[in-house]
Amino acid sequence: MPLPVAEMPGLWQGWSLRSGHPLDGVLENLGWYGKLFHSNGRVDPLLFRAGGQRLVAVDPARIPLKLALRFACFGRATFAHNVFSYMQQFLLARGPTAELKELSYNGVKSAAMTYDRQPIIDYFRRINHSTTIGLMEIRGYREPYFFALSRQMHPQDGGFVLVENGRAQSTGRT
Repeated sequence: MPLPVAEMPGLWQGWSLRSGHPLDGVLENLGWYGKLFHSNGRVDPLLFRAGGQRLVAVDPARIPLKLALRFACFGRATFAHNVFSYMQQFLLARGPTAELKELSYNGVKSAAMTYDRQPIIDYFRRINHSTTIGLMEIRGYREPYFFALSRQMHPQDGGFVLVENGRAQSTGRT
C-alpha cells in the first residue's frame, strides 16, 4: 500500500529482509538501529547503536559505496562490528543527510527517501500502521536491497539520545 510522506516523521527501527543481496545482514552486524524522519522532510538515514541508549547518525557520503558492496561479506564478520564501532567517530553526520518526498516506483506514488550525496533512493510501502517495507535502489547496481521499518511510538520513552556532529539531542518527533 502507498505510504504518505506525512505519516513518516519519527524514529523507525529497521532490519534486513533476506533476499540474497550482498548487504543482507551487514547493517545489523554493524549495529544499525534504523532511521529518523524529521517533520521538515529531512532524514537521518543511518542510525547506529553506540553503546547504551545512544544512537549515532552516520553520514552515508563517508562510506565508499562500491567498496562496501564489493566486500560486503566482511561486513558480516565478527571483527567488522568492532572496527565499525571505532570508525563511527570519523563517519558522524553533521545533520540530516537525506530528503523525504513522494516518488513513483512501478507506477505507484508513495514516500521515498533520496540520499543527498549517494546515488540511492529508498522507496517505502505500508504494511500496517506501524510497519513499512523499504526497497533501496542503488543507481548502477542491478539488485535492490530490501528492509523493513517499525515505528517506535514513543522514542523519548526509550531514552535514546541521538549524536550528530558531536552534539546530543532527543530522538522525539521533530
